[in-house]
Amino acid sequence: MHRRLIKRLLAPAARLLVRASPAAEPWERFDLPIGHRRFGTGSIAAFRTYLEGPSRVRSASLAEVCDWLLTCQYESDESLFASVDYWQHPEQFERLKRGDCEDHALWAWRKLVEIGLPAQFVVGRYADSPVDSHGHAWVLCADRAQGALLIESVAKTADRIVRPLAEAAADYVPHFAVTHELRTVVFGGYLGDLQERARGESQSVSARGQRLGGHSTT
Repeated sequence: MHRRLIKRLLAPAARLLVRASPAAEPWERFDLPIGHRRFGTGSIAAFRTYLEGPSRVRSASLAEVCDWLLTCQYESDESLFASVDYWQHPEQFERLKRGDCEDHALWAWRKLVEIGLPAQFVVGRYADSPVDSHGHAWVLCADRAQGALLIESVAKTADRIVRPLAEAAADYVPHFAVTHELRTVVFGGYLGDLQERARGESQSVSARGQRLGGHSTT
């Protein structure tokens, strides 16, 4: 049921359905084809392009990918590029070693795919951030020894950059993902945030109506 509903909600004209929609678990997954532009305003290229081109960083394991990320610096798009949202190609990120969450995560996703791990680039938000916040990006991967992992690619300490997904899941609300096979995923967190926005808009309209009604009777 949720799969059919979310597919309909991806069409802007159908979003009026959201308030009557059943709730979905944030990490519930729906394999649906969606365009790369839904991942963010900075997503202007097909995801396969981030897996192409030269790479100067040699990484043979998850640990080596994380070690290199720890040497990079977080810097906002506004500061680096005077842009609200700009996604660097991993080759550019390797040169600058600076960027925001999408830049870190796209590079990590590419390198993990290169070494043969089934990795996913994910966008959504932190669970404690507002529904309408700018958003966040991270990586999921599966490791034979460690199981399902969440890679917080902008973390700057070794104990925070890799966490078991079972431990970290409650801290994140995922919206969309692209897999190592370039398949796209929609999460229940996307539906939940649409519902939250709809409730907020409804309350705002109701409050305005009450204010206007009260004014007209004075």
